[in-house]
Amino acid sequence: DREFDLAKHTPDLTEDQCASLTRFVSTLPPPVVTRGNAWSQGKVVFETIGCASCHSPDLGKVRGLYSDLLLHDLGDRMGGFGGGYGGGSSQIADNPTAGGEAEKASGEAGPTEWRTTPLWGVGDSAPYLHDGRAPTLHDAILMHGGEAEKTRKRYEALPARLRQALIKFLKTQAAPALPGRLPDRVPLPEEARTAARRGPLL
Repeated sequence: DREFDLAKHTPDLTEDQCASLTRFVSTLPPPVVTRGNAWSQGKVVFETIGCASCHSPDLGKVRGLYSDLLLHDLGDRMGGFGGGYGGGSSQIADNPTAGGEAEKASGEAGPTEWRTTPLWGVGDSAPYLHDGRAPTLHDAILMHGGEAEKTRKRYEALPARLRQALIKFLKTQAAPALPGRLPDRVPLPEEARTAARRGPLL
C-alpha cells in the first residue's frame, strides 16, 4: 500500500483556519429526533433488513449518526454520475499489477465506492444521493446495489405498511431548527474579504 505523505501535498487550510472551522462546527446544534410509534417500529425494520450494518446508529461516543463512515461498493446504480470522491476511471491507478489488473491507489475510492452518508437530518435533506437524483427516500433506497443489494431486496419484499414504517422512521431524523434568520448582509472582517477576493481555497 502507498502511504500518504503530507510533505507532497499543500493543505487547503492553515492551522488557524482549521481551528476556526472546528470551533464553528462544534457550535452547530445537533439534529433532532422525533421519537414515537413511527420511530420505534421503523427502527426495528431498519435494523432487521440490514440497513444498520452500514448505517450504524452509533459510532464511538457519537450517538444517532447512522453511519460507519467507511467506503462501500454500492454497484453500478450509484456509478456513472461521477465516482464516490470525484470519480470516474481517474480514481484507478494507471499501473497494472503482475496479474494485469489495474491497481487502485491506497486511500482512493473507485467509481462505485461511497462513504456511508450519516442519516441525521435526512428527513429534511431531499433530494437524495450525491447528485440529488433520488427525489424521495424510497427512490434512494431502490438505487442501492453492490454490498447493499440484499438489503435493498429485503426492503422491496416488505409489505407496504412496513416500507412506510421505515420511511417514517427515517423522516424522524430531522434537521435542527434554525436559530433566527440572519440579516441578508453581514459585514465581513477584513481577513474574510481578502479571502473572498482571492477566490475559493479548492
